[in-house]
Order: sequence, then structure tokens, then C-alpha cells
Amino acid sequence: YRFPTIFNNRIAFVSEDNLWQVDTNNKIAYRLTGNLSPLHTPYFSPDGKFIAYIGAEDGNTEIYLIPSQGGLAKRLTYEGAFISKIASWDKNNIIYASDLNQPFGRISELRKINIKDAQSESMQFGVSSNIAISKNFTVLGRNTQDPARWKRYKGGTAGELWVDLKNDF
Repeated sequence: YRFPTIFNNRIAFVSEDNLWQVDTNNKIAYRLTGNLSPLHTPYFSPDGKFIAYIGAEDGNTEIYLIPSQGGLAKRLTYEGAFISKIASWDKNNIIYASDLNQPFGRISELRKINIKDAQSESMQFGVSSNIAISKNFTVLGRNTQDPARWKRYKGGTAGELWVDLKNDF
């Protein structure tokens, strides 16, 4: 059981390389996907109607969207880049970390894709992979992919957290 995401009394998670969901009231888990390849980092939409996840059905990691009650998954991205995680969801935009247009592989930036028109764009934060958005502030994680690897590292690419108290991005 990996990568849990929670919406009210529902928990979606990855097990056996598929997306599963359980309602905490009846405690019966059911499988939402039947993928051939592994998937990871599911994330509920703010209204709980959808779950976005990263899959590699066609070779590259891409973002897929599935109704949270089950159904057919829809592929949103066709970038051919390495998408490492879904970082957040803001209204109709899924925010994710990708190495698209980066000079070196596995160096990610935050991008957003609109679920209605599937248009993707950079968020212009530079090298970054994590973001937390609240109504009062935003926290941006730069170089925060693998904290175990950076233990006691003090060089120029150490992880940093940036805080925006204005929420003006």
C-alpha cells in the first residue's frame, strides 16, 4: 500500500501496481484501474470527483485522470518527459513535477495542466518539485526530491523551502 491520498472518508492508494480506493465507513477496498504498467502518486481533485495519477502505459510517464467512483482513465499529457510526481491540485489545474524542456534529465520544474483543455504550461518557479498551497500562504520545495540522499549535505543544491505569504503566484 503506497502513495495514499485522502478526500473526506475515502482513501485512494496504489497496491499491486493499480489504483485502489476504500471508504472508511465500510472498509471494503476496490480496484479502480487494471493497468499493465505501474502507476504512482494519485491525488484527489479538490471536489473529490476525480483522481489524477502518473502512469506509463505507453512507455513514458504521463498524467491520467479517472473518475473517483471508477470508470475509464483519460490520458492528459503527451509530453514524453519524465513526470516524477503530482504535487498538488488547484481548481482545474493539476500541478506536477516534470523534466520537460530541462537541460538535464531528472531535473524537474513545476508545471500545471488544465483538466478541461489539457493545456500544459510551466509555473516559472525554476528547479522545483513540491508545492503546498493554502488560502494564507504557499510553500515551494526546491531540490526536495530525495531527502535521504542529501543527509548532512551543505552544498549549493541542498533542498530549500520557499514561503510566499502573499499567495500572488
